[in-house]
Amino acid sequence: MQNILDKRLGIDRERLEELEALMEEIANNENMSPEEKQLALENLAEMREQIIEEGREIQEVVKQTD
Repeated sequence: MQNILDKRLGIDRERLEELEALMEEIANNENMSPEEKQLALENLAEMREQIIEEGREIQEVVKQTD
């Protein structure tokens, strides 16, 4: 069911899951300073938002062609 929704919304679930896994790995990394963690997590959050935005754009194109 999730795959159907993702395709309809234009979301790349695999990429999102990869980013979520990286975010968790960074959050649990004891070798990184808090500043490094924050910067890395902010960058990954931006990437996640970009993926979601791409999905929105795809959805708008689909709506326009219907």
